Amino acid sequence: MANFLTMYATKSDAESNINALALPTPSYSSAKQTVSTLVNSGRSAYNGQLYAQRVGRDLAKIKMTWKYLTATQWSDVLSKIESGEEGFYVYIKYFDMKANTWKIRQFYPSDRVATPFRIDHDTKEILSWTDCSISFIDTGADEVTQK
Repeated sequence: MANFLTMYATKSDAESNINALALPTPSYSSAKQTVSTLVNSGRSAYNGQLYAQRVGRDLAKIKMTWKYLTATQWSDVLSKIESGEEGFYVYIKYFDMKANTWKIRQFYPSDRVATPFRIDHDTKEILSWTDCSISFIDTGADEVTQK
């Protein structure tokens, strides 16, 4: 059984299905997917008619929210992103709503947001977080195939 989302730091990890991080299951009513179509467009100076041409393929965006994560869970997600290509790009296996199948594509992260929740009384270290959120945005790179 596949995890809801699986993140890989590199393309070769994704192809070989190694060193993966199974992301925690998002909160109910989270994991919103958006499909965007890029368009190069302009209007006629004569009659104002729109002229448009599709650019590339449709791109996916996945917005994830967790009501509660332990400090370790949230750190694992953030660390995997940082270990990605150029410290930024990661590969995510997700269920594509348009194709109705699993795909692996290269994504980059949005801002990462969380609120401290539980703090150790003695050390003042944060032990857990609430309202954690991140979006993963498709880079437009080719789909990755696992070996």
